[in-house]
Amino acid sequence: MVDHKASDVDVIGVDLLCEWNAQKHSTERYQWQDKSKIVARRGFPVQVRLKTARTFEPLNHALYIEMVIDNDNTHDRPESHKKLRLETEDVFTDAKREWSAKLDRIEGQRLFATITIPVNAAVGFWEIRVHTGTWSAYKQIVDERISTFNKSRRGDSCGIYVIFNVLNNGDTVFMENKDQRDLLLNRTQEYTYSGFAKGSTGYGYSASSWEHSQFDENTMKATMTIFKKLVQPAEIQATLPILKRDNIVEVSRKLSYGINAFLLYGKWEGSFKEGTHPAEWNGSALIMAEFLRTGLRVRYAQCFTFASIFVTIMRCLGVPSRTVTCIRSAHDTDHSLTIDLITINGKRADGQSESIWNFHVWTEIWCRRIDLPVGFDGWQVVDATPQEESDGVYQCGPMPVEAIKTGRLGDIAYDAWFIYGEVNADIVMWFYKAGEQEPYDFAVNMNDAGRALLTVNAPGIIEPLNITTNYKEPESSENERSVHMQALREVRIAEREDKFRRLYANGYTPPIEDVVLAIPDIERINYGSKILLSVNLENKTSMNRTVDLTACLSAEDHKGKVVFQVKEYKMTQHLVTNQKEKLTFTVSSSDYIRQIVENQIMSFAVSALVRETNQMTHVEDKFQITGMAISFEKVPSRAAVQEVLPVAFYFRNPLNVPLRNVELFLHSGLHSKPMKIKRFPSSVEANGKVRIRCKVRAVTQGERSILATLNCGQLHAMTIARSILVAPN
Repeated sequence: MVDHKASDVDVIGVDLLCEWNAQKHSTERYQWQDKSKIVARRGFPVQVRLKTARTFEPLNHALYIEMVIDNDNTHDRPESHKKLRLETEDVFTDAKREWSAKLDRIEGQRLFATITIPVNAAVGFWEIRVHTGTWSAYKQIVDERISTFNKSRRGDSCGIYVIFNVLNNGDTVFMENKDQRDLLLNRTQEYTYSGFAKGSTGYGYSASSWEHSQFDENTMKATMTIFKKLVQPAEIQATLPILKRDNIVEVSRKLSYGINAFLLYGKWEGSFKEGTHPAEWNGSALIMAEFLRTGLRVRYAQCFTFASIFVTIMRCLGVPSRTVTCIRSAHDTDHSLTIDLITINGKRADGQSESIWNFHVWTEIWCRRIDLPVGFDGWQVVDATPQEESDGVYQCGPMPVEAIKTGRLGDIAYDAWFIYGEVNADIVMWFYKAGEQEPYDFAVNMNDAGRALLTVNAPGIIEPLNITTNYKEPESSENERSVHMQALREVRIAEREDKFRRLYANGYTPPIEDVVLAIPDIERINYGSKILLSVNLENKTSMNRTVDLTACLSAEDHKGKVVFQVKEYKMTQHLVTNQKEKLTFTVSSSDYIRQIVENQIMSFAVSALVRETNQMTHVEDKFQITGMAISFEKVPSRAAVQEVLPVAFYFRNPLNVPLRNVELFLHSGLHSKPMKIKRFPSSVEANGKVRIRCKVRAVTQGERSILATLNCGQLHAMTIARSILVAPN
């Protein structure tokens, strides 16, 4: 044991003054802060209070505050260790770029000091280690040692979670508009959107509630865990060194990889019994808790889960962010900016690498792009859903929305061609006959991809905010086609293959059709109602025509993949000169209810081959089954913290057979696990009805959701949600 001199000073306590700092940094919502751990926005000073074993004498006693990120004990990386001498007088430093510590005042055995965190500091957990010693006659430190306070922590670190600073105009994530900050940084309950195409240019959508947990300690810990894994990941291309953790571009890009590599397990087909179906997640908190408990990727996720979790993490780190839903999102795999779809004898071929999804959800973050030319600040696309590799790993973005709109793909980072293709690719249908190697015809749809881009609206508004014009000019406009041709030139594929010369060399002119095929718009179908389908045929020639028709009604997932084929009709129709014909089909509820998947999207596709001319026509319309077998009958719209609320449910069995193993789960609040309603009957007779009441308690203030999920082997899982505004007590 070292025998320290009586004149030595020792620090036996550190108080991070969480209430004072939370007010100055606007971090009060991180309610788990205490005297040993706080959240601070970089670029703002932090006040601390040190307790010494004896009175501190500035002329004799030396004191250093060492800031260490990620518990790094190597001491050989200056970016992870900042040793700050506690200055007793003002010393010139660049507060925007340098760490510093200053002694403000001494009150007996208590020292009040200010730590300056530069606006370009690396984000993460910075542990505070206090070193003490004495000054020699030559103003050198002697007898330097770690404080008793740090020795006594025994692995329980005292420190600061440094996050980006949306309030400081020196930070690259600065956002001036307060209302936008509240919406895109502080909001915990909001909606994500799914959708589908309607007719030739329209779309439909539905909203799902999501509870973010950006202010939860588990979210912060999970984010720090991902940061540590990114320091030395298995894929070297995905490395996020501490040195680059000051850069929002690097942080967001590597987190887009880290989320799918470490936090969430993506799955789009097959059984989900080994985890939770992606559509059944309704918030971030339970995902974060499971990740911290197991250390493994949480099963399972799809695009809406990846995007929502990404928003939670970015908001936790102080970055304005939101989910964006792209209706009819194209998946281009060969940089061609076209989506090549193959049909054989009128039916879509299986196993194609390219596709157009009913919808896809990604994340936008707000930041300045100091790495790019002027004009590309603001919203940036980042995407954690693993789709295509970028630089060898599944990462995507950030890509400026403005660059997507203007077709700047050649010199603007990152992943320009892929994201541009999602919203603006041309859809090419290639028609083949069975056994033949070359297509005999093709058709181009220039208006299908990116029909609408939707994001969260103001609090209390379920309807989305349409931001399509942020991403693209109006479809088929002169500006839109000009931008698209510019994009094609920048990715240098216009002369790559003969098929592209056929498409773009002289412009594309749709072929003249002598038999016109059309599907009247199908409105939303109420759950349990029969579906009425129709097809209109018109022979526009002075000659007779023979038309072979194939019509399919299918249930689709969000990627546009057929999950169940509900009905298929094949027929031959003879049309005389100028004849118009309407074909109708009726589908009963018992035919489709068992096949509905989570988004309740249905597709009615019709292909027609005119024998006399080999003209091939394919038309498709999509619609949604609205409503569910379960609904809320009574939920208050407002409440106060700790108030007990009555909730009532109504369920009707839509089938003509009894239901078995029926379960109803209730979710409420950020952290609640699904609670099984034991009084709900496990069996419901054919067409039977159930009404049930229960009570829930409002725990935290703000806009909150109550969700109920009904599970039954004979029906797909159904989740309903209702928002409640909870006021302080």
